Amino acid sequence: MVNKYYNLILAALLVCIIIFFGRDLNPFDDKTFIAHDETQAARVSEFTLNITHGHIPPRISPNMSFGMGYPLFNYYAPFAYWVTSAIHLTGIPIASSLEISYLLALIIACMGMVQFLKQYVSGWGSLIGGLLYITSPFVAVDIFVRGNLAEIWFLALFPIGLYLLSTVDKKRLFITALVLSFLFSVHNIFSLLAVFILLAYSVLIKNKFALISVLGGLLLSAYFLIPAIVELPFVHAQDVAILTQYKDHFVCPSQLWYSPWGYGGSTTGCQLDGMSFMLGKLQLLMGTAGIGLLVWNLVKKPKKKHRIIPISIAILLVGSIFMTTKYSAPVWHMFEGMLSLFQFPWRFLLFALFGLSFFGAYGVSASSRNIPKRVFLVFMILLTVGILGLNAKFFQGNNITQDEYNDRFISSEYITNVAAYKVAEYLPISADYNTWRLLANNAFRDASNIPRNNEALFDRTISQEAGKDAIINIHNAQYWTITSEGDVLVPESYDTIGRPIIAKTDHNREITVTYHQTLVQQIASCIALLSGILLISYSYLWNKNQNTT
Repeated sequence: MVNKYYNLILAALLVCIIIFFGRDLNPFDDKTFIAHDETQAARVSEFTLNITHGHIPPRISPNMSFGMGYPLFNYYAPFAYWVTSAIHLTGIPIASSLEISYLLALIIACMGMVQFLKQYVSGWGSLIGGLLYITSPFVAVDIFVRGNLAEIWFLALFPIGLYLLSTVDKKRLFITALVLSFLFSVHNIFSLLAVFILLAYSVLIKNKFALISVLGGLLLSAYFLIPAIVELPFVHAQDVAILTQYKDHFVCPSQLWYSPWGYGGSTTGCQLDGMSFMLGKLQLLMGTAGIGLLVWNLVKKPKKKHRIIPISIAILLVGSIFMTTKYSAPVWHMFEGMLSLFQFPWRFLLFALFGLSFFGAYGVSASSRNIPKRVFLVFMILLTVGILGLNAKFFQGNNITQDEYNDRFISSEYITNVAAYKVAEYLPISADYNTWRLLANNAFRDASNIPRNNEALFDRTISQEAGKDAIINIHNAQYWTITSEGDVLVPESYDTIGRPIIAKTDHNREITVTYHQTLVQQIASCIALLSGILLISYSYLWNKNQNTT
């Protein structure tokens, strides 16, 4: 029956997800939720500002850091903000746009997981696996507690990337590479791990077009990846990232089964954590049972082919859970230089959830062969109700009115004076980090004569009086050009927060400060554009040749 009514059942499942898990993501009411990452709305506002001023792709937030300009989008993976800003540009308020974006990511995550699982399990198995994937309490934590838009979109794109690699051919090469470019530019850390996982998957499925697609995805996302890597020494990112001690954020295995629900943060040890690390009881039970069935099948029929993917996903699942616990401390210590950028070991739980969902689907698929159809149908209905009933209660936020949300997190005061401190790692290296941190104190800010608002955004004009030095209110960086009377001015000195000081002259003059993309950024954008043209041309010529033969 499931094959005959598959699309109808999937549609009903998506409706249930919207009703049970999206009730606090309703964009049509006057409420929204607050979470740890309170800068999401400010980021959408500044990203949209770039687009409306023709600065594509967005690289900086011109208003952040007291109007000195902040290179946030040059380093922070942008895909989730492309989506959310596109929603906002239709006239929908930012808070509602964020809610739509989260809900859209949940729906796409479910559909993507279902499509990927269909390559390996039965219809019922794929549906249950998709439901397990997006109903985990840890997904609720990512949305309503942490407010991590990028991780939720990674959750959505990861199974879609795997599915497209499973089915890619010459005809689908461009669309596969395009979606993979979204995946590779959706999250700074997870995207990097995804590259290696997808490369390994491409080798395992022995599809040469899959490898080409991964390369194409990297080239299409070069506009972000190349500057983010090459220009990383120009900000304080590496120094700030290591301030988070990963040793304080290991998860105790018991917390995966149960840990108290709350809207607090991760702390040292397992007893005082204010946020939950539950993966879901049914996710754990069904995933464990699925792995048990895989082991049983391997022992019973060790020579049977086509088990390399389940075995690989089992390794990913076990390895991910291991990396969240203190037992992996020697590994973290061995690769501390790289893993410290990951900051929180419990981030690996997203991959653990993927593995549990796969094996939950695997177990359902395997058991369907040995249970009478009517009994199995009743069991599936009860299982679906159980998943919805057990986990829906976690998908609720700490709500406030949209008006209050706008006043707190989208006001010019917040964006200009506060938001940059929530993403402090992207402070340009020209500024002394400790001195800049002091600007959070209002008294010091006023004494420093730093303007609260800047009418100028990407192009600024400053009047310099004769006989006086001019302090340019920007963090000195390679993307600003300072000119006067047709000449490029090269500052000879800077203050402690990286503002250029232009030496005094004997006459009044106008100084112009212009934002522009760096040479590295321009080359990276050209690589992405040319790669897109080549991939489209290749797919078009292939389709044309196919139609004429």
